[in-house]
Amino acid sequence: MRCFHGAVVAVIVWCLIRPAIYDPINNPHLQPTDPLSRWQIQRKFDSRDACEKFKSDYDDTMLKMLRVVQEHPEDLKKLSEDPQHHFDPRYLKAATRSLELERCINSDDSRLKGK
Repeated sequence: MRCFHGAVVAVIVWCLIRPAIYDPINNPHLQPTDPLSRWQIQRKFDSRDACEKFKSDYDDTMLKMLRVVQEHPEDLKKLSEDPQHHFDPRYLKAATRSLELERCINSDDSRLKGK
């Protein structure tokens, strides 16, 4: 009888997470104090460096775009009147805050499992 001893290989995945935006149509808001298990996983990466690089590049672009929209309320009003778009200033504020709180976390972190 042959015995095989195999090594256990742990696959570590890094998750980009951010707080969920609740009630996005009627009353957009965050619960940043929610446990991380209730935050939304946006994307997964093979390394922390890849996660942090994506976060940095993506956040810079998105935050600039959100701030431009917020700084020009006249354009936002035009977009809000278009039935195909719903750009509620409260939603944009919640989305901006959600991006600011975004973080990379190891998939093995017990806080993601709610423990």
